[in-house]
Amino acid sequence: MNLFDTFALKKRLIRRRYTRSFFAKGAFYTLVGFYALFVLITNVFFDEPTVIEVIPATRTEDEISSAVREYLRAKDVRGLNGVPPVVNCGELFGNLEFTYEYLNRGSWRANAFYERVRYYWRVDDLSLEVTKNFWVRTYNSTVKC
Repeated sequence: MNLFDTFALKKRLIRRRYTRSFFAKGAFYTLVGFYALFVLITNVFFDEPTVIEVIPATRTEDEISSAVREYLRAKDVRGLNGVPPVVNCGELFGNLEFTYEYLNRGSWRANAFYERVRYYWRVDDLSLEVTKNFWVRTYNSTVKC
């Protein structure tokens, strides 16, 4: 309210009207008003829900499973605590249980647990190209397949 008192000065008081404080308060109240107006306009005009098209799967879990197993058979272990490769990834993950999940955008996620760490692979639905997911970070010792 101090800003409004600046505009309606009492006639008895003689003060300077345009000080740094006056401009700072004016800028603050103006910015708050513009921000409220911005929020109101964006909520009114841009409130439509975003529709994401679901790309239907063209492969089955068996085809994805065979692609992942083939990928793992072709790879060697690249480091378990700095140890040189001694074992094939197909042998390492051979008798583990894999779970497969379709991700609505044309790819599958395959995962398996080994030594208390979950390993993820992505499989493209059309080309059956298998890639390793590196977004999972863990502090446990891991193998790189």
